[in-house]
Amino acid sequence: MYRGGVPTNRARLSALSGTFACMLKPPSESSAPAPALNYWLGLDSRNARLIVGMEEERRPEGILHPGEFVLISAKPQIPWRGERLCVWSRCAASFFIHDVKVGNRSSFACASLIPADAFATRLDQLAVIDEAFKRDGAVVIEVTKGAVDVLGMPFVLPVVQPGMEIAIYVEHIGTEPMRFVAGFLGKEVKSDLPGDDVLMSGLREFLEGQA
Repeated sequence: MYRGGVPTNRARLSALSGTFACMLKPPSESSAPAPALNYWLGLDSRNARLIVGMEEERRPEGILHPGEFVLISAKPQIPWRGERLCVWSRCAASFFIHDVKVGNRSSFACASLIPADAFATRLDQLAVIDEAFKRDGAVVIEVTKGAVDVLGMPFVLPVVQPGMEIAIYVEHIGTEPMRFVAGFLGKEVKSDLPGDDVLMSGLREFLEGQA
């Protein structure tokens, strides 16, 4: 035990370790963080870039023609993880999904494609469900093929930091010009650890107390 004089490096390190251990201990029930909120991230071919070799041409009107291959991107403004992909049922049958990337990281296990129809969602029914929930306080949905059509399909993404790009690569395989509209439903990601400002504030207080 240290009893006087100038504290050794070991004593200082031990004291610092104890301080940080105290600061990083699991939060009590009273200080538990609020539940993560659900957020939608939209993917609209109005923001598409037509891929032609190494060049990219924007399509501000959003209408894609048969045979075209495009990249559609969006950038979340909060730490976020997508959990469920929903593709507008009116366009889903006309598109293949070749990849979904977070930054440069692909969310596919291998180079392949998936029919967008696998994620077809009856977006018109979501408003009906929401209205029923507001009116009755609860909604009971039987897990049938119809329910799957309404709710889309699970598609869990890596955590996306603010400003990172999420990109979906789609190919128009239909016969008519069409707009592609889809969306990811996901949750805000909150850290279990205190922020850097909290750590630095605690460290400053400790060092000032040792002066």
